Amino acid sequence: MCVATRLELMFERAEQWSLELEKNYELLDCWKRRSDELLYSMIPRSVADRLRTEKNPLSTCEVRVQGVLERCHLLRVFYNFSGFQGGSYFE
Repeated sequence: MCVATRLELMFERAEQWSLELEKNYELLDCWKRRSDELLYSMIPRSVADRLRTEKNPLSTCEVRVQGVLERCHLLRVFYNFSGFQGGSYFE
């Protein structure tokens, strides 16, 4: 087999691989869009974007301690004014 024929075969193979690679990138892009749509349909976009950018997924969680403390205070006030005599969970 002469060198020119070998080069032509190698060129054709490289061209085929290039076309397959291009097709696979298009499929990858399509599936990425579909997975994004599914993700955004399940959770808010802002949370999904934070999950993608954060290294630790737990950093996307938010704890609202202030609201819990306010509710505990209101319950304490309610029980004090209502004359509740049972054991106190708030002491």
